[in-house]
Amino acid sequence: MLTDILSITGPIFLLIGLGFLATRFGLFGRDEIRFFGRYVLLITLPAMLFYGLATRSFSEVLRLDYLAAYAAGSALMFGLGFVYARW
Repeated sequence: MLTDILSITGPIFLLIGLGFLATRFGLFGRDEIRFFGRYVLLITLPAMLFYGLATRSFSEVLRLDYLAAYAAGSALMFGLGFVYARW
């Protein structure tokens, strides 16, 4: 179970670390970093999500237990934010 999670998230965090080191050592300038950020957010991330969802069966994608937990957590945080804002 843990190795499955690490095999999925590991490359993502390695790329984040590589990007951090590249900017830390001045390999890219500020304008280039903005371009890469827009490229990732507007092109590669949606493509990766689409590919990940398209290669799975519908039952794997639509998990009601996950959706219920996400909805409950979202409603809880919305409620706490609302109470905090009113207070």
